[in-house]
Amino acid sequence: YASPGTLTGSIGVIWTHFNVRGLLEAVKIEETTIKAGKYKDTLSPYRPLNELDREELQAISEDTYGQFIRDVAEGRGLKEEEVRKLAEGRIYTGR
Repeated sequence: YASPGTLTGSIGVIWTHFNVRGLLEAVKIEETTIKAGKYKDTLSPYRPLNELDREELQAISEDTYGQFIRDVAEGRGLKEEEVRKLAEGRIYTGR
């Protein structure tokens, strides 16, 4: 149940990345990253995303979205196609 004034939804998977490298340079702050593992700093705000990062995050997003669709379809007794129509990131009201 949701009251008519409810705003809900935005169903989907999203990543947000901020690159603050230019800001740090402008205020003369130097950042150093020490890491082990190729993907360890994938969402680091201290550098832009590279193509490898984008591909990896896109693959994770699609896999997670697929899991969500399957779980909702199974839990609600719906076909995956029906759930996909509702799970496009739209916002819904309680009406």
